[in-house]
Formats: sequence, C-alpha cells, structure tokens
Amino acid sequence: MPKQLKHILSWYPTRKCWRKKYQGKTYYLATGGLCNGEDDQEGYLAALTEWLAIKRRIDSPNGDWGTTAKELPAIAVQPVRKPLDIQLPLKQISPNTLAPFAVDYSKFSAELPASFHIAGGQSTVNELLDAYLAEYRRSATSGEKAITTYRGVKNSLDDFKGFAEKYGLTIIDNAEPKRFGQLLNFYRDCQLNFVAKGECSAYTAKGRLAQLRRFLEWAFERECIATMPRVVGRNFAKVSLPDPTPHPFTLEQVKTLWNATIEKHKFARKSYRNSLYLLLGLNAGYRAGDIAKLQHDHLIQHNGEWVLNRKREKTGSPQCHKLWPLTYELLQEEMTDSKSNKFMLLDERGGPLVTETLDKKTGNTDCIGRSFFRLNKKIGFTGAGKGHSALRDTGAQTLQNQFPSNPVIVKQYLGHKERDVVRHYITASLESYSPLFEALDWMQGYFDLKR
Repeated sequence: MPKQLKHILSWYPTRKCWRKKYQGKTYYLATGGLCNGEDDQEGYLAALTEWLAIKRRIDSPNGDWGTTAKELPAIAVQPVRKPLDIQLPLKQISPNTLAPFAVDYSKFSAELPASFHIAGGQSTVNELLDAYLAEYRRSATSGEKAITTYRGVKNSLDDFKGFAEKYGLTIIDNAEPKRFGQLLNFYRDCQLNFVAKGECSAYTAKGRLAQLRRFLEWAFERECIATMPRVVGRNFAKVSLPDPTPHPFTLEQVKTLWNATIEKHKFARKSYRNSLYLLLGLNAGYRAGDIAKLQHDHLIQHNGEWVLNRKREKTGSPQCHKLWPLTYELLQEEMTDSKSNKFMLLDERGGPLVTETLDKKTGNTDCIGRSFFRLNKKIGFTGAGKGHSALRDTGAQTLQNQFPSNPVIVKQYLGHKERDVVRHYITASLESYSPLFEALDWMQGYFDLKR
C-alpha cells in the first residue's frame, strides 16, 4: 500500500476496520467485513472512498464538493470493488421460470418496523431501547430467537433504562460525548460493585453489560448515534465469572427419586409420567424444554434399536441418544397419537408441558419442573440443584467418571454445539455415536431402574 495513503486513515484492529478522527468526531469506515486486514489495499481504498464522501459533506454543506478530492492522491478517488460487468440473458428466461423466485410484496404489511421511525440526534434512550427490543420481539415471535433469550435481553436493558432515567441520560449526546462515556463507565462500575456486594450474580452483570454494548452497536449501525463511545471496547463486558457448580444426584438419590415416581397408593394416578421424565433426563440428558418439544419424527430405529435423533432446541446442535428399553416402554405408554399431534408428550389437559410468554419476567409454565418440585418436597430433598435439570448433570458426571479417557462421549451426551469448521461440510452419521450408545448401555446397568 502506498505510504502517502496509509497515514490518512488509521487501522482499528478491535473492529477490523479503518477509522478517521475529524473535528472532534471519530468515523469508522469500511465496516461490515469489507476489510481483510491492515494490508488489504482494496479494503483500504473502500474505506478511503467512504471517508472522501463524508469529508466532502462536512467541508461543503452547501454542496460545493469540487476541491476536497484534490487534497488526496488520484489513486484514492478511484472507484473500488466495481460490480462485475455481466450481461444476463433475461430476455431468454420466461416469466414462468422467474416467477417461483419472486416475492409478492403486495401482500406485505405497509407498516414499517419501529426502528425506521427513529431519528438520529433526536431520540431519547427510551425510544431507542423500545425500537431495539421491538426488533428482538419480532424475532422471538417468529421463532428465529428463543423467547427466553428475548426476555433475558429485555431484563438486562430494562436495568439500563432505569439507570438512564435516574441520571437524565439521552443516548444522542453529541454535545457532551465525554459525559456520555463517563456515565457508561459509571454504569459498568455499578454492576461490578453489585457483584462485589452480592447484590447480583456475575452472570447477571456480564449479561447487562454485553447487551448494552450490542444495543449501542445496533444504534451506531443504524446511524442513530454518530460514533461508538470509546469506553465500550473489548473489555467493557469483561466480568470475572465463578466456576460452574453442577449439582448431580448420587446413585442413592436417583434410586430414592425413582422409587417415589413408581410408588402406587390409592390416591396415585395410573400414569408413569414422572418416571418417564426422570428416564429422559438421565438417558438422554433432556431438560424440561427438550421433553416438551419432543416430536414423533424424532423417534427412529437404528440397527434394531430405538433412537431419539433431533436438534437441540436451545442451540440447534445434534442430539442422538439410544433409548433404554424401559424408556421406550414408558414413552409408548404416554405418547400422543402421531396423527393428531406432532408433539409426543402433552400435559393431562392436552396442552404443552412447557409454555413461555414474551412479556412476563417469569413468563413460563413448566409442568415437569412443578412435578419434580412436589416430588422433592415429598421425599425431603431440599436446597439448590434438586430439580429435574440436575438429572442432566447427573448423567454427564456419571459418564465422565466412568469414561475419563474419552471426552467425546460426554460432549455427544450433552449435545454440545460443534465449533469445528468441518461441520459445514460433513454430516455426522449415527455410527459416529457408537461410543455414546455403548456408554448408555453401561449407564443403564449402573442405575438399574425397574418398575
């Protein structure tokens, strides 16, 4: 790259783009993945061309842009990333061929998203937050994002909204950018102080700061704020997290739970629902949400064995578990008719086992969790980590203890998301789960649950 060009803009490795400070403001250029690094000349020219247009508007607000470009070398004003000059033979393609690829926009609602009505430099923090959350809400309503994710984002940003109201903060504060940055720093200090005093968990504080940073990036990308605050950098949401503390049941506790689920007396129902929920928690590492979304087409046969093969509801990663004979037996007894309902298991009134709502802070009904709460109370299990989700921890810990030299077994059991790039090119076959299937056979004998 010519040296006379390189000094004009500065490379910003944090956001992998170029930037320029001019008249007290910082402009970020060629964002969105246009640059492949500091030595990418084509990316630099894209940033420089973008900066020229911005500088012309600043220096010549009346439209007299004739002299600004002369200040820079000729190479800097050449157009970059030209579109390919390809002539498509559109006349040779019939309308009937193109029709399946066209969207009928006449059926769309004429109402634009709330973010379109946000005016940069004029909107209050509440207006911007409402627009941001409205976009998240639409994603949750459409199923693109989980409802629990939306509620977490809303709870985090509601906290910042209360802080902003307390200190009269407006998100568009170009007249006092220093004060804006100081308030953001103060908010971060408050969160860390809450953690130190035990008033909130480190996970809560980290979530609040991370969501605030994403919100500010969203506002910057939509030109609702002129620059990203400098304090919102790489370490803004850095909070020291404690080591996780799983709470697995002991073998004796699992036996006690199991006996309570199969115990029969004159007031007991004939259903073995709680027994099935316990088995699915151990056999497949399922939590309540996984059980509630279990569908008939997830149950398949493989080499004469029954297998649950699906994508995990929370992450979309593969889950594949060989069922113990007793798990399959109870599943057959409790499942719905596949012709009338796609979900395998429903509550006693025919409704979903777990429901979630968008707007309530605790907006879900969990029939499985409620049943296990009553079960624990009956047998005297108290304290944290005694709910149904602890069965997942129990199964994972049991496999880890028995097969410490083969960590892939626990990863497959938990259905962790594969981060390796090969997942884009290779679909794992059921044979690749053989180590897990063999481990599940061993675990069946270890717990030895019978009715």
